Amino acid sequence: MYELKSESTRAVAVSTGNPVLDRVPAIPNQAMAKEFFRQSFRATPAALEMLKANQGELYRPIVSMEKQEMLLYDVVAFVRAGFKDRNLIAKGNGELFRHSLAIARQAPNVQGHREPREVVEIKGARPRGILFVTSARMGRRVTAERIAQFLGSDPMPIELMTPGGRVTHWYLPVLRVNWSGRLDDFLGKFLTAYGPAMRQGDLLSEIRVDKGRLEAEALAIMVGLCLGANLGLLIVERIDTSEAGSDSAGKVWSVLGQLTRATGIPVLCMATTGGASGLMRHPSASGELSVKTISMRPPASDSAEWADVCSYAYQEILGGTGKAPSWLVNKLEELTQCRTALVIKSCLALAQYGYGDAFWTAVPADFDEIVKAALYTEQASLSNVKRLENGIRGYTRASVMRFADWLAPGEGPNLVLGLQIQTSPRANLPPELRD
Repeated sequence: MYELKSESTRAVAVSTGNPVLDRVPAIPNQAMAKEFFRQSFRATPAALEMLKANQGELYRPIVSMEKQEMLLYDVVAFVRAGFKDRNLIAKGNGELFRHSLAIARQAPNVQGHREPREVVEIKGARPRGILFVTSARMGRRVTAERIAQFLGSDPMPIELMTPGGRVTHWYLPVLRVNWSGRLDDFLGKFLTAYGPAMRQGDLLSEIRVDKGRLEAEALAIMVGLCLGANLGLLIVERIDTSEAGSDSAGKVWSVLGQLTRATGIPVLCMATTGGASGLMRHPSASGELSVKTISMRPPASDSAEWADVCSYAYQEILGGTGKAPSWLVNKLEELTQCRTALVIKSCLALAQYGYGDAFWTAVPADFDEIVKAALYTEQASLSNVKRLENGIRGYTRASVMRFADWLAPGEGPNLVLGLQIQTSPRANLPPELRD
């Protein structure tokens, strides 16, 4: 029997007989998830004390949508299920995980030769891909950040007694990697992220890859390092149209799908609408990486969530107290199309011109000009997406794809050639056949 001291009061208090699972926080309900996202924003005194006791310090508030709270719930559930399937103290697993790590870091012999790396597979593993889809400037990065804060990001040592003596394993709760549409570049980003996360050296220069077998090598290396670190969750971020839909991106999608299938380690892909459309072109990978799909639209302009986003920005950035003035809520909806990150960006610019309730009682004369200047780089996307949503015609598929990251998630299938069926009658058909 082993004894572990939990480093988080959110962790399960009673031993499960699974030393890594004991380190994973319990699955939060929606109220707990909302409190964890929003932190001090509109929290009760009791909730604040609980957060401080659990975390040691409060994080910056994120005014979450219901779908973000659902995502946290599902991610934690997937992480816990993954560790139930690969219990570190189950017969042979400890040795298997250490062997997989040795395979990943396998060096060539003195003649420079090396046997091809094998891909270690966990018996009975099932894919646990989670696809989170939302349009641009809707908080994908801060959502990933909050998930990592909930699960933890520092590697934790786990010491087990074996017949040969005490053995130290490691548990890495979360690894965050930025997307690339080229497999060699993505593997480089994976190694660059993994080394610092595990407090190790420069793995990018240490681990040599046979470029002639790049896909097999990348899969073997990533599987080996993930199993060796008892990784809880792999988060792949910045998945957008520019690279996710390229021809070379298919190999990246494929490797990520095979990784979660071989190991059962959850892979969370944070994609824009255009980025997700790239995955739709690859049926095998899409099945493995979208076991759970959560789509999040911008909040409705008359919703409590939108009012909360505006009130938070009003209080934290513009120096106001209480709820945001109704004129500010309406103006921000008009100019940002309810994109949460753009509200923050706009208010940071506005704060340079005025601060406090007294200043914001009425609309400043140059309000629109200030916000439009702050959103200069987003104006083309915002205006064209609005035209597309209003049914304006005249766009080619190529021009639509330029703004695909900004479209609502429901438009994703329409971006993939062949998924949208043309049902309008052909003018040159006989009348009896046009229907």
